Amino acid sequence: MSIMAYLRVSTDTQDVDSQKIGIEEFCANKGWKIDSWTMDEGVSGAKDPTKRKLGKLLKECRPG
Repeated sequence: MSIMAYLRVSTDTQDVDSQKIGIEEFCANKGWKIDSWTMDEGVSGAKDPTKRKLGKLLKECRPG
């Protein structure tokens, strides 16, 4: 199993670092190692996922 983490912020005043710390702590508590990170910075969550890096990430996901 691969663990892929996704971070998104929509404004310049937001920072992915605080999200990253929270995700790293969550995964550490589960005993999971994050294999890759994908980040969308300055992108609205209302934007179609296929027009964000999230869309590419979702295409790579497989059951398990």
